[in-house]
Amino acid sequence: VSRFAERAVERFLSPDEREALERVLYTAERTPPGRQGHIGRDGVWAIRLLSLTGMRRDEIRDLRWEQINWRQKVLRLPDSKTGKREVVASDDVMALLGKIGQIKGHPQRGLVVCSKNGKKLHSLGATWRRVRLLAGLPDDTRIHDLRHSLASDAIMDGVPLEVVGKMLGHKNYRTTQRYAHIADYALRDAVNRTSKTIMQAGRSGSKRTSRARSSRPR
Repeated sequence: VSRFAERAVERFLSPDEREALERVLYTAERTPPGRQGHIGRDGVWAIRLLSLTGMRRDEIRDLRWEQINWRQKVLRLPDSKTGKREVVASDDVMALLGKIGQIKGHPQRGLVVCSKNGKKLHSLGATWRRVRLLAGLPDDTRIHDLRHSLASDAIMDGVPLEVVGKMLGHKNYRTTQRYAHIADYALRDAVNRTSKTIMQAGRSGSKRTSRARSSRPR
């Protein structure tokens, strides 16, 4: 069976879009039901987890409490798109999972995020469309773009492509190569910043030398 053609150009959230998204999630989490801006808490948690982990939508929707290793801060996924894998979770992710567990009464089993009847969160697509509208994000911004955005942010922070591939659970290095142009941009930016630092140091040294010469008695 032939695959659907993937979109060639990946969509990444800008810093302003990130800020708008976080503002909507923060407000929705604190808005009571029936009030404008309210969004179901499990939907908000799911989107925040997607944003922080770069995991795929079904990986978050299928995540179970028994798959969380609290001591090692690892999420053990038995059956992801690329097979069995472990997701190394950040401190922020673990704190969020701890908060969810506390609100839900510290469950030991079952889905981390779910519908009101405890089933798989099939309404996540509708939740994302509402969040996207409230945040003023363009219509072409998909929930999957949160995954691409995490990769982009990591690379711009200096994380090597190989490590980004491990963060996203890529089995094939060529899959991670789609972000190579971002790595090239980050490298060019680093080179330019380093050059400016060197040139600035050179100009500062020249000024000190000139002042020293002018202050000598004649």
